[in-house]
Amino acid sequence: MGIGVGDRLLMLEHSVYTVATPEACAAILWKDAKKSDKAAVALKITSKDLKELNIIDQIVPEPSRGAQADLIKAGANLKAAICANL
Repeated sequence: MGIGVGDRLLMLEHSVYTVATPEACAAILWKDAKKSDKAAVALKITSKDLKELNIIDQIVPEPSRGAQADLIKAGANLKAAICANL
């Protein structure tokens, strides 16, 4: 979470933000990495979860098929969000 130091924190819509992977969390809590789905829900690591918890300031929308499907559109959305927050 050290990278989260700043005045504003933005996340891409389909990104996650966590200190431990769901698999690592499940292995620690339940001694079973296969329970990673349960751990992911409990960790609340999605951009939507973190916005609802007021941990992040803004969710940057991604193209309908994800950022990897349209890098130009994703980049434009990210640029607009960064510029709006400067």
